[in-house]
Amino acid sequence: MAKKFCEIEEVELEGDSGKMIPSVKATCIDCGAETESFGQKEGSIRRCMVLMKEVCSCSDAKYGFFTCEELDDGEDR
Repeated sequence: MAKKFCEIEEVELEGDSGKMIPSVKATCIDCGAETESFGQKEGSIRRCMVLMKEVCSCSDAKYGFFTCEELDDGEDR
């Protein structure tokens, strides 16, 4: 499986009640597509990666999305 990488940023998103909620935002480093999820733990980051397959313009079935932290040293993006 080919890899696409995303930058992960901790942000605050407004919830339904108007309260700000600690969240994460993923950005595809190739095309700039973004996804967001409430929460800042591994499950929220993983959710962003799954959503990225649906919204990224440079995605197709052969790609999997990974965080930039998952890059091995020396591996091309």
